[in-house]
Amino acid sequence: MQDFFYYYVWRYPCLVISQETATGPAAEDLRTNRQQRLTEFETELERNIERFEQELEDAGLKPDYTDYPSSGDEVEETITALADHYLGADHDR
Repeated sequence: MQDFFYYYVWRYPCLVISQETATGPAAEDLRTNRQQRLTEFETELERNIERFEQELEDAGLKPDYTDYPSSGDEVEETITALADHYLGADHDR
């Protein structure tokens, strides 16, 4: 998981930032190079996302619909409790 985030998730914003902040006499060449690398990287990233998801699934770590509540009751109760707390705290001031 660490390799996936280091080499793919973090690399994407690094390429964008590098492209957008290039300065100096070779800035235009660097921007062009980073744009080309970014275009290639998007395909590479998509392929590795699919590979990573498959690895998670093979290890039994990829969530499916059974991992999420099927009813909105719990969410509704939480929102109501937060609203009551917020509104109650607001009235105490």
